[in-house]
Amino acid sequence: MVKSAADRVLMMGAIRLVGLLFGLAVLPFVPWPSHTTWIWIALATAATFVYYGLLIESYRIGDLSQVYPLARGSAPVLLALIAFVTIGERLAPAQITAVALITSGIFVLVIGNGGNRIAVAFALATGISIATYSFLGGLGVRSSASILGFQAWLEILTGTGMLAFVAFRRPGRIWAFARIKGAIGLFAGVLSVGGYLAFLAAAKELPLAPIAALRECSLIFGTVIGAVLLKEPFGARRIAAAGLVTSGVIVLSSAATIRQWRALAVNTKSRVRPPHSRETGVLPNFRTFCGISLSRPFRATSAEIQPTFQKDILTSLSAVRIPSGPPVSL
Repeated sequence: MVKSAADRVLMMGAIRLVGLLFGLAVLPFVPWPSHTTWIWIALATAATFVYYGLLIESYRIGDLSQVYPLARGSAPVLLALIAFVTIGERLAPAQITAVALITSGIFVLVIGNGGNRIAVAFALATGISIATYSFLGGLGVRSSASILGFQAWLEILTGTGMLAFVAFRRPGRIWAFARIKGAIGLFAGVLSVGGYLAFLAAAKELPLAPIAALRECSLIFGTVIGAVLLKEPFGARRIAAAGLVTSGVIVLSSAATIRQWRALAVNTKSRVRPPHSRETGVLPNFRTFCGISLSRPFRATSAEIQPTFQKDILTSLSAVRIPSGPPVSL
């Protein structure tokens, strides 16, 4: 939508207006960010502004069919590398396969399109900025007590900055744009806010690269919608791209399902245990008697049990009174 808009800056401003309204609406209901979270919010905001600038410039120089797939297709791979180098986030073989399939499917759309090298350079720079703000946003939401709180402040800061830029650069075009393209911009803003909220919710617990790869599947969805609704040609290249992306999604979802079933089996097995614990040599019910927290798993070492257990024994012995009197002859 940004590419097809007559004024890309105004379209971006309309999208960020929705984010600003969303942030202000949820702000009274979320906790105040911690000092660490504020640092991540500031870094993610700066990276997002860089992304906005590169995206608008890329669309000005190159064609959508070349710029968008390159930018979006390179982001998951770059994000996987950044996460591995900086925080040591390793991917399972199935996740690596899924990221490779999805990224390959996106790149298939670019093969044979040609284009100038400057547009390609801007597209790759945009991909780096996407990977950067996704990485910073993912780490930031992990440090935050509230997903909504983190996104609310991010939307407020980026929305305020973008709207200030629009007011400075396009003061005389705002109302004309609002009458003609305002509804489309607001609809795009709703999609943008909802999509990023889903990304943050997933990034709170899951590896970043597979989430980013799934997020970029919107490119294939757009291609299918264009073929079905707009009657655009859906040739062999688009079929191959859709097949690769679909295969990647299936691999990723299947791996997640298998992992959940394995975790459920392990959890069930750990709950159904024999009365006598091999790890501790005591009955599991003695955990309460020995002063071990019930919030911990069924793991207690003898070093944890012995001090409390000995203390209880000594206390019990000291309470025993031995009767006094003459010795009893047998």
